[in-house]
Parts: sequence; C-alpha cells; structure tokens
Amino acid sequence: MSDSGIVYNNFFQKEYVCLSINQKTSMSKSRISKLDAGDKIILPPSALDLLTKFNAQTPFTFVLRNKKNDNEIVYAGVIEFTAPEKIVYVPSWMMSILKIQNKTKLFVDSVNIPKATNVVFKVGSIIAEKTNPTDILEYVLRDKLILHEDMVLYISFLDKIICIEVQKTNPSYYVRINDVDLEYSIVA
Repeated sequence: MSDSGIVYNNFFQKEYVCLSINQKTSMSKSRISKLDAGDKIILPPSALDLLTKFNAQTPFTFVLRNKKNDNEIVYAGVIEFTAPEKIVYVPSWMMSILKIQNKTKLFVDSVNIPKATNVVFKVGSIIAEKTNPTDILEYVLRDKLILHEDMVLYISFLDKIICIEVQKTNPSYYVRINDVDLEYSIVA
C-alpha cells in the first residue's frame, strides 16, 4: 500500500450521534435512496461555520471512526449542512462498514485528501463484452468523491450486480475525484 496522503485538520474533530440517511424524513424517497448509495454525509450548520472559520480545503472531506473501535473507519464528503446539532446522517453502507447502528456515537474528523491524477480500474468481462466500459464507469463515478486502492464499486447491469475494482490510485492510496482532470485506464 502506498502513502495514504491524508492530512488531518486538528481544528475539526467532533463527536456526533449517527443516524442513517434513511432516517431523514424531510427528503423524498428517491433523494434518500440516491444519498444512501453515495459517499457523502449530512452535518449540522455549526460544522460549516467551523470549517469556513478555519478555511478548510474544499470539497470538505472527513474520516468517520467508530468510537468503540478506531480500526473501523470510512472516508466521506458532505452533501449538505442541514442535520440537527450533534447529529450526523450517514449512508447505511458506511454504517455497516463502521459496525454501528442508529444512535451510536461517531467521531468525525476533517481531513485533506489529495486530488487524483490517475486511476486504474478493472471491469468485469460482462461490461467489456456488452457495452462501452467508459460509459458505465463514468455513470458509477458521478456520485463518488473519494476512491482508494482495493475499493470495489457495484452497479446493477443487465439484471446482475457487477463489480468494478479500483486497482491503482495516484498520487496516493486515497484520492478525491471531483474537480480534477482524471486520467484513467480500464483493464478487463
């Protein structure tokens, strides 16, 4: 594994009560479904105040840690700042990785993640045979902010769940992919 490239911002290390994005009743079901599949969280307005006060790098990126087990971590962006104070809304798949349930306390730390310069993806043979893999990949990546080596992206394609593996990321193990001229290659 190469250098993680992550820089922690010591000014933003908060503890929140975690709720699944599915619990945010003020949104439409289709929006909740889309957010639940993405890699972004919802924080309270006070988080935005603190991040802007210290001129945090944008887009804002975070590491989420299980309070009871620091080995359980996940990286996320933020989609909006509308959560009640002391609450963070998190996609259910992230909660699963963190091994937490609703109302569990969660650490959220602001981090800087390097911009991607190059990424190598491995696509399944069904994608390579049936369609243009570039189109599928761009569709999958449109709602992603952070990639890392060995990450697996899933997509429903031709009534099957297809895996796209992230094999290599440059310049570091973790990269952010928004607002970059991303060069990528696809291997079958």
